[in-house]
Amino acid sequence: MALFDLIGRRWTLRVIWELEQAGQPLTFRELRTACGDLSSSVLTRRLHELTQALLIERTSAGYALTSTGSSLVASLEPVLAWARDWSRTRPASAGRDQCALELESLIPAGQKNFDLPTGFPDREADQERGVPGNADGRNGLRR
Repeated sequence: MALFDLIGRRWTLRVIWELEQAGQPLTFRELRTACGDLSSSVLTRRLHELTQALLIERTSAGYALTSTGSSLVASLEPVLAWARDWSRTRPASAGRDQCALELESLIPAGQKNFDLPTGFPDREADQERGVPGNADGRNGLRR
């Protein structure tokens, strides 16, 4: 569950995706530019979390995926294929327009967006806003 908590945080998958697509280490500035609207403070936080999880490393040339990080990207391929199929089968009345756009943005078919759909909570942001159930990291779920 810790992995889902980490990759479920806003911008985490986008950072991983940009590092994967680059094929070489990216500096902080290059990574921030590649991610678009990502703030410096959130990027700093995500880089720290991903480094602590051993998914990325900081080299003299910049940030790069570790072999574990590359393995994670490869393991997400079946999920991305499922998301592509699922998004195409949802009827418009079920919110396909927005949902499909968000899910299709995860698919590596020449697109540069690998972020989670909007609306997924960021635990730290929820804690800062005082959202109940998130202070212990369980997101309101019982164990």
